[in-house]
Amino acid sequence: MKKWLLITLLSGLLIVTGCAKQETTQSGGETATQQQAQATYQDISGEELQAMLAKGEKVTVIDVREPFEYEAGHIKEARLIPMGEIPGKLGELDKNQTIVVVCASGSRSAQVAQYLGEQGFTRVKNLAGGMMAWPGEVVK
Repeated sequence: MKKWLLITLLSGLLIVTGCAKQETTQSGGETATQQQAQATYQDISGEELQAMLAKGEKVTVIDVREPFEYEAGHIKEARLIPMGEIPGKLGELDKNQTIVVVCASGSRSAQVAQYLGEQGFTRVKNLAGGMMAWPGEVVK
């Protein structure tokens, strides 16, 4: 009986350690997975986004907040697509277009920016600090 218990425990241990995801640490103490995650989008400031819009650059601004947040005040050029609806709207977005994702504080938009990058969108930016960092006018 003890022999079977020992074999079962060792087998379980081998399965768990063999199937565990191993990450290689790169320079700076970050794992390869963390560096890849950061590479899918770029944070930009409110001033940078404002300058892009003022220059007339072709930018799609996606506001991922809920409708009540959007209605309380949003960037004029922003299109509302709540975070939960993003997967169903991917086909409506150009994968090669510059997309800037916006939310209230930059947290939800960072998650969506990461997701878009993982889905093959090549020019994704996150408004760092979200609407709280937006220096321009808001539309209500």
